[in-house]
Amino acid sequence: MIRRLINDRVLPAEQVMPDAPWQIRASDLRSDAVTAALTRKHRPCRSNVEGQLPMFIEVSEGGA
Repeated sequence: MIRRLINDRVLPAEQVMPDAPWQIRASDLRSDAVTAALTRKHRPCRSNVEGQLPMFIEVSEGGA
């Protein structure tokens, strides 16, 4: 999630050198933009969109 926020330019971060860990200010983690991004609903991995077919079907009793 942090990398997604950095790539989407919601969370300011910088790397001193390529492939180095990202440097993030603690105050930026508490920004309104980051808080809104973390609390918004309908995230792709957790949404239950009406009419959308599931990727995996639930196993019924008795199984295969």
